[in-house]
Amino acid sequence: MLYAYPKLPWKYAHLGFIRVSGAGLGNLLFPWARAVVAAKKYGMRLIWPTWPQLYLSKKPKLALEYIKRHYFGYFRPTEEYISGGKKLRLLLSAKKVSEDEFFSKGPHDLRSSEDYVVVFEGMKDLFNSLMGYHETLREHLLSIVASKHLAMVKKLPWPSISVHIRFGDLPFTEDLSMMREKSLEISVAAVMVYRSDREVARSTWKGHACLCV
Repeated sequence: MLYAYPKLPWKYAHLGFIRVSGAGLGNLLFPWARAVVAAKKYGMRLIWPTWPQLYLSKKPKLALEYIKRHYFGYFRPTEEYISGGKKLRLLLSAKKVSEDEFFSKGPHDLRSSEDYVVVFEGMKDLFNSLMGYHETLREHLLSIVASKHLAMVKKLPWPSISVHIRFGDLPFTEDLSMMREKSLEISVAAVMVYRSDREVARSTWKGHACLCV
């Protein structure tokens, strides 16, 4: 049997049920998405990724800002996934191959009476291998998001504008004032890009990257 396992990134430890100091949610979705696509194309069983993580930082105040990066309770496994104790047993007992090895050998070379876990890791080619699977990934993602979070999204006005502020890319100060001020500045500029003159919006960004919608 072939299994697809999105092994999400970590910095200090990956214990199977929790990761220590991993990446942000956007980066976590890349290996997950490639695993979902491969499972659909080659009839593989999906293994539930380790979403939960603990964030450690030498700067306590910055760690507090990242506290919501734990991802506990954000997602729930569906019947398509192998999770819990069965997941841990499979990861300990089955043979593992990287996705590069899997695609170089071909899925038919690995089909046998043995179990193989194809491990999907990292950013790889970003969106290139995901082209054409937008609807598949969207539907799959919505199917695993916890219902309480979906309910929050449904309460938002429509159409709405969402702005993701990457605190990690902003100058760090001990009182976090600079980060908060810059995040507000970027939020206002992003709305201006959507609603007003693009050149005015670019000047408001004051050197920050600007994506015009």
